[in-house]
Amino acid sequence: MGRFKTDKKGVAALETALLLPVCLAMLFLVMEASWQVITDFVFQNGVQNAARFLETGYTNDGQSNAGASCVPLQTFLQTLVSQEAGGMIQSTDVTIQSQGAGASAANTIIYQFSYKQPFLTSWASMIVNDTGWTHTEEVLVHDEQSQSCSAGS
Repeated sequence: MGRFKTDKKGVAALETALLLPVCLAMLFLVMEASWQVITDFVFQNGVQNAARFLETGYTNDGQSNAGASCVPLQTFLQTLVSQEAGGMIQSTDVTIQSQGAGASAANTIIYQFSYKQPFLTSWASMIVNDTGWTHTEEVLVHDEQSQSCSAGS
């Protein structure tokens, strides 16, 4: 019995076996959280660019949705949000809903942009019992002139 008290063989292996799962779980938690924070940041930037277009008819880099290149408003807004993300957000996965703000705010529309970013690992899916995190942004728009190109959509 005294021999086991002084024998140090296998201590490092035992410590590794106990701490490695905790360290890996923390690493994956940080990765997942970072991925969702970065997604939220680029999604907000894309929505701001889309809101600017809705207010002024032009994007941050001077694009407009007029003339021969006119596309339906929803498609154009989805593309604007996706462009800001550098490939992180797929335009087809962005959903946009619009609703009037009420009788007191004439020519005012609330647009709600939503995007569901999938998790990087299946562990996060198992923990929250979902396939991804839904990012949602709302913008209040005071002008409808940017919709004139796509009035038929």
